[in-house]
Amino acid sequence: MLTRTALLKAGCSRATIAAMKPVAERQNRHSGDWYPLSSAS
Repeated sequence: MLTRTALLKAGCSRATIAAMKPVAERQNRHSGDWYPLSSAS
């Protein structure tokens, strides 16, 4: 599982990331917001 930022750094395009199905969520400790994690498989 990778965050959106990690996927971008790994060379995935924004369109590819948008098409991925989120597999989990993680909470930002500072803002309290939840965001999806995607599987890069």
